[in-house]
Amino acid sequence: MSGSQTFRRCLHLGLRLDKGRTQYYNKHMKVEDPKLQDPEYFDKIANSLPLDKTYIDSLKTLWVKKIGAERELMMKASDSLIGRSEGDYALPYVDITQPKLEYRNVDILRDCPEEIKKIFSIEFGKRSDLTAVWKKAMVDDVKLDKYDSSSLQSKIALCTALIRHWTALVDELQLRDPKKPARLTTRIFLVLGYRRKLLRHLREQDFDAFEKILKDLKISYQVVKPPEHRKTRKEWSEFKLKQRVEAEKEDRLEELRVSFEEKRLKRLPELENKMRELQNKENRVQKRIQELVAVEGNNVETNGIYEQQLIQELSEVVMHNQLLYFDRPVSTN
Repeated sequence: MSGSQTFRRCLHLGLRLDKGRTQYYNKHMKVEDPKLQDPEYFDKIANSLPLDKTYIDSLKTLWVKKIGAERELMMKASDSLIGRSEGDYALPYVDITQPKLEYRNVDILRDCPEEIKKIFSIEFGKRSDLTAVWKKAMVDDVKLDKYDSSSLQSKIALCTALIRHWTALVDELQLRDPKKPARLTTRIFLVLGYRRKLLRHLREQDFDAFEKILKDLKISYQVVKPPEHRKTRKEWSEFKLKQRVEAEKEDRLEELRVSFEEKRLKRLPELENKMRELQNKENRVQKRIQELVAVEGNNVETNGIYEQQLIQELSEVVMHNQLLYFDRPVSTN
């Protein structure tokens, strides 16, 4: 083996070992505060931060929390699953001692011993037996009639059951391995988009049914305007800073306006008294001037109101036009 090959192999091995020593950083964090389900939560926190020299650093810390909570909120916020007690995923209650769904109508099981019934019960079945009961229970709550299986309400209930039991399975698997199973999170993401599409169609067709299914299935439907492009931390910080400065300026202007109105109301009686005194003084001066004019004999009294003689004046204008008429000069090139 040549020296260059040995050096190259050691170099690759060193890089691989160095990569193994680097600690993996996962920006996504677990969210447990139900207040974060509000789409405007981080904007409200940013607007309430003190506007001092640490404002930009505080925005940076808030941005890290905002980005870290995005994936968890995207998966759970629409079903209000954050902040619930452990094991509560808003799924209907199921008695696991009951027979499986496909054995519910078997007559022979009714008279069997309890040991035989347990074999065919949900408790001794697979997880798919439990999820099938969840799906049927949620669809039965909202379907239009007993034969309904293709309405928007039934499809929305089926998607909701899938989303919630997959979310429960993801949390259960994370107890063994902190890494989220991509095969399940991808399905949740796709079904969330499909359910949102169905909800939008139902809202356009029947708003009352839309409101009812949101209440029955406990779904949080919020229409948020998508951004034109994904903002970076710097752009978001600059935007929030400008927004905060404008808000502070408007608040200050409002305070000044209120203060001006209060001072104006307090000084208004004083100004009215001054105006009244000046008016009285002006009246006295005018009266004195009239007395002096009367003493000097220059006072001319008006007798009636002058009215224009419109007909006579118009006739004079016409006569003058006829006497003093000149042709318009012709323009020469």
